[in-house]
Amino acid sequence: MIPPPPMSRPRATVHARLRGESSPEELHRAFVEHREWLVPLQFYRALHGDAMAQARKMSFGARTAVPPEELWLFTEQGTAQQASNQGALLGTYVLGVDGVELFQSLPATVAAVRVNAGGFDGDLLSFEGGALDGLRDWAVAVRIERGLAAGDDPRATPELMASLRSFRAYHVPVFADGRLIAKAGHEGFQQPAVVCTAPDAFAGFLGALDAGMQAQVELRRLGAQELMAEVERQGIDALYLNPVGPGPARVLPRAVCDAIVAAP
Repeated sequence: MIPPPPMSRPRATVHARLRGESSPEELHRAFVEHREWLVPLQFYRALHGDAMAQARKMSFGARTAVPPEELWLFTEQGTAQQASNQGALLGTYVLGVDGVELFQSLPATVAAVRVNAGGFDGDLLSFEGGALDGLRDWAVAVRIERGLAAGDDPRATPELMASLRSFRAYHVPVFADGRLIAKAGHEGFQQPAVVCTAPDAFAGFLGALDAGMQAQVELRRLGAQELMAEVERQGIDALYLNPVGPGPARVLPRAVCDAIVAAP
């Protein structure tokens, strides 16, 4: 029996989750931010067609016996090799796939995602049903965060604008009466409303408040159109994204907000 390979971040987070030492948010972020996924060749080809000249491929046998409605993914080469050694018929895989690209592209035909199936003990993690939508939302959130981290005006980056416009899971702290929470005066804006791109960013913001304020704050998950409607209705002049992190903190002026909901 070969020894387990060095722990990648997502694999280590799976084990920590099983021990009760990490949160679901840490697990999701580790999965989506991982850039070294092993993905079945047929799945990768469905996304990219024949534009695969640069793809790194590895064969684990001439054929696969994975059910067609399941997507078997591996966090690193060693875990896939162990599954193959244990008798799993995997076929050919593409190495080095980015989690954002992978999880944002999950088609409706995938009923279940199995991570590190058939390999080392304690590695397997499965996602089905609504959990797949959660992975898709996390992928868009991290794509947005990467775009924001570049520091450019989102209006000059069509891909970022498209992600901001299509995102359906902004995590928005509000008061019980529905008012957005503003950090008055931040970067010179009168009413910059706090908005978070992911659940862990919301949790970080909530944790930074005193207990009295925490008791007054509620979470609303809003799509872009719903959020910008509230921006318009409440006279918000900017969005203050991820004040505490882990996503990048950015301020988007009202002009950017208006451009997000404008026709592309």
